[in-house]
Order: sequence, then structure tokens, then C-alpha cells
Amino acid sequence: MVRLSEDDSVPRVDDAADRHMRLCNQILNANKYANTLMSFYNDMMAKKSALKAAQRNLNSALDIVKLFDTGLDDLLRDVQGKAKEYDRNHPGSNTASLIFPDGNITSIVTLPDKDEPEAAHGIALKIKSLGVEHVLYPNAALIEAAVEKCKTALQQHTDATTALGEANITLAISKVTLVRKYNANYFIAASDVDKNFAEKLFPKLDPPKKKKGGTTLTDPTK
Repeated sequence: MVRLSEDDSVPRVDDAADRHMRLCNQILNANKYANTLMSFYNDMMAKKSALKAAQRNLNSALDIVKLFDTGLDDLLRDVQGKAKEYDRNHPGSNTASLIFPDGNITSIVTLPDKDEPEAAHGIALKIKSLGVEHVLYPNAALIEAAVEKCKTALQQHTDATTALGEANITLAISKVTLVRKYNANYFIAASDVDKNFAEKLFPKLDPPKKKKGGTTLTDPTK
């Protein structure tokens, strides 16, 4: 019997445990060993599904962050265009330079996603300072709404990242528990009958893959 290691990947543990239980159910008076393992196997599979769902949620959250960040960029470019148009129609007003650093938005739209909402909020405040009668004033509310969407998306991304980390940990713990129960089944079966009987209950596993130098490849979350 090739024992599982706590460093073995989830697919390797899944395969070994599933095959072991199938063998147990084919041998007279051995189904009790499969029954012993089943709840731990089901728990690992549930944790595996939860991890996949967490990864999907994180991918979705990132997509939404990018979507709203792009929307904020487009809005700022639109407002900059309106400010320049206003300046052309009102020589000497210098509104674009007042609202945007150096009269452009490059330094804002190239900020990291997490920093841009605060910078855009600053733009909205500058627009508000023009007064409610100014033609650009309504754009402040549009920017603030876009900023709130970005902030909400960023928080959801943070939450999804945390959830993914927790899902990885719980899967790793569940996998280790299953590995220990799997290995223990051999000694229980050997004690109940003998080693030859116990050997029949376990699949012939390939040795785990190794890196150069003999270090076992480990990835307990996959």
C-alpha cells in the first residue's frame, strides 16, 4: 500500500480515497472501511466545491472592479472635454486647469484601482467649488456616483479575496484529515484481518511527482 502524504494534492487524495472506497465495497465485510471514510471524503469534496465558487466570485469581483474603473475613467474624460469646451467659450476661465492637474487627467486615470476613487472625489469637490449655477456643476454628482460604485466593487473584491483564502485553508485542513483517515484504514484492516487483506483494499498509486533534487511537489489546494 502506498500511503498518502499530507502534502499530496487534492486531486491525488480524491482519486486514492474514491478508489479505496470502491474496492472496499467490492470485498466481503470490507464496506465498513468505506463507510468510515465517506463522511471525511464528502467533507473534502464540499470544501473543494466551495473553493471553486470562491475563485469564481473573486474573478467576478475583479471584472466588476475593472468595469467600474473604466466607467469612471470615461466619465472623467467626458468631464474634461466639457471643461475644455467651456474654456473655449469663456476665454480666460481656465476651468480645465482648475479642475484637473495641469489641465489633463492622465495622472488620475493611471492611478491604481484602489487610489483612483479618492482622486476622482477630489475632482468632484473642485467642480462643486464652481458653484451650483455653473454649467459643469451637475457632473460632480455623476462623478460621486461613479466613485461609490468603484468603492463598493473594491470592497467586494477585498471580501472575495479573504473568502478565497479562507476556502483554501478549510480545504487544506479537510484534505489532511482525510489523508490521516485513509492511512489509518490500512492499519485497522490489517489489525482486523491481516496485511494481505488490507492490501487488497487500497489502489496501486503512482509515486508523487518530485522536483529536481528530490523535493516533492506540493499544492494542497488543487
